[in-house]
Amino acid sequence: MISVLTVFHFHRAVHRSPSGEDAPDGLYDKGAMGRVIYTWEERIRARRELARLASEAPELIQKMGFTMAEVDAELAKPFWRR
Repeated sequence: MISVLTVFHFHRAVHRSPSGEDAPDGLYDKGAMGRVIYTWEERIRARRELARLASEAPELIQKMGFTMAEVDAELAKPFWRR
């Protein structure tokens, strides 16, 4: 479930003018919105790849220096969390 704080940060990111000031109502910084969506898509892709790697080659996870508990914690995060 998306938290209120996440919605607030998304709202602030897309309602900014290029100078960093709040944009007037109804104006959006489409570049910021695109960056947020791109970041979310990258997190989804990376976590899917991590899940695949953990199931197909868990020995590589250990060689990279991670535990399966760390992998499980990362996979449990929603896409909007770092």
